[in-house]
Amino acid sequence: MENSENKHVRFSKGLSAGESLAVEERKMKCAEALGKLPGMYISEDQVPVIAVLGSGGGVRAMLSLLGSLSGLQEIGVLDCVTYICGVSGSTWAMSSLCENPEWTKDLESLTKDICSKIVRQDASWEKIIDIIFEEERLRKRLVEAARKNDFSLTDIWAAAVSYLIGKENTHFLSSHQKSVKRGMNPYPVYAAIDKEAFDINQKFHPEIWFEFTPHECGFPYYEAFIETCDFGSKFEDQTVTKSHPELDVCHLQGIWGSAMAHEETLRQYVKDKVKDLWKTNVDCDTDLVDSIFDSLHGEVEQEMGNITEYTMNQIEEACADDDEFSQFLNKTKDALLNWKFGTSYNYLHGCQWFKKQDKNLKNINNVIKKEFVSLVDAGLAINCAYPLMLHPKRKVDVIISLDYSDGDIFETLTLAKEFAKENHLHFPSVNKEDKQPEDCSVYSDTSTPTVIHMPLFNKVNKNEATIDNYPTLKSGYTQEEVDKLLKIAKENVTRNKEKILKAIKNKKCAQQIDPENSGGCCLS
Repeated sequence: MENSENKHVRFSKGLSAGESLAVEERKMKCAEALGKLPGMYISEDQVPVIAVLGSGGGVRAMLSLLGSLSGLQEIGVLDCVTYICGVSGSTWAMSSLCENPEWTKDLESLTKDICSKIVRQDASWEKIIDIIFEEERLRKRLVEAARKNDFSLTDIWAAAVSYLIGKENTHFLSSHQKSVKRGMNPYPVYAAIDKEAFDINQKFHPEIWFEFTPHECGFPYYEAFIETCDFGSKFEDQTVTKSHPELDVCHLQGIWGSAMAHEETLRQYVKDKVKDLWKTNVDCDTDLVDSIFDSLHGEVEQEMGNITEYTMNQIEEACADDDEFSQFLNKTKDALLNWKFGTSYNYLHGCQWFKKQDKNLKNINNVIKKEFVSLVDAGLAINCAYPLMLHPKRKVDVIISLDYSDGDIFETLTLAKEFAKENHLHFPSVNKEDKQPEDCSVYSDTSTPTVIHMPLFNKVNKNEATIDNYPTLKSGYTQEEVDKLLKIAKENVTRNKEKILKAIKNKKCAQQIDPENSGGCCLS
């Protein structure tokens, strides 16, 4: 194990050395690929930085991203992409692909392999939990996890994710550095947010966003990063005091895709669903739902606590002879009662450097005091990781937003625009005149990134399938359902080839006219 004395927090506005090199090498590949497209003669110094954003949406998002990437490959754009950035279910696809150092070359065969593992009957969540404890490897994983000081419900959820996607990914994110050498593939960025700092009514705070890459991870707002292999180690005042083994991708997939982790968001989700049912079936004021939920809030929390305590006590009695499993159950009970998710050692704990800076950083005193942080699904804030790709250090010119969200299909765009406005970032104006969205809408301005918004279900394919056919909590798919979803996602891209290429070409021309199109922002 590497000497912990050599491990420090890196404070910088810019990219890590590893990401910077990988991106520069990728740009060379992108220039070559762009030159093969109609009307795209281009030099390396004119290459637009293109980022693909995959939204959340459980297994639906995972499958859809695979289909969309296939479409981008078919129209010749995938090899022109510098970054691929994901939230929640999209990260499950990304991290599964990036295990292969040449995933863009092997995309078709990898897609078949990934999809084959999730073809099964839909399972209840109760059955999934039973499977976790029945399978020896997953049971052993949980017992091992319970020995850690930072055990949380994410350890259990990660095991559930391994069932949902059909594979326990025991490789490490740092090993994905192989997939970005010599510019072979787009550079992957995975999003999470700080659960404790997140406010459901204030989604535009930049300090909540956390990023993972093969080289580094950290809070972009605080300009503070650690090597990815050190995530999970204990830090004190910028330095590792106790090194821990790198967390595997299975655990990270549990962090990235833990949408149930924030109690208030979960509560709001249930409330909205009840309102939808009420509107459909009852002629009554839906404000009544709010008042009912508010009046029951305390009672529901107390009753859930009682049920959790009783259930865990019963299981503990049944497993009294298994000391190791008993420790796991005790920690699980505490995690359930306190709804602990994404608990990780805080690498900024005790960091006095911040106090010496005159930066007026938000929430910094609280960050320094915490021994642990709770990192969870970034889709709770914005279901596409626009904040990570809008950051000035990445200089993104074109964003291809592949939106697989449930609910209001314009929500990610609206939230992204508001986030940009609040944080003095450039973002194009967004016209939402039509309630039923197009399959591909381009929003652009010479001084902003071009945003290509591509919702999964839209005006064009509304007769093929709807979100109701692929709900977020769906845990099993038939081969027919998988094939249909891949086809829908792919065709959304391929039928819009000319529109996508035109948007990229227009941005290239705009750069030649106005090369200095980046501006100030409170993130830098």
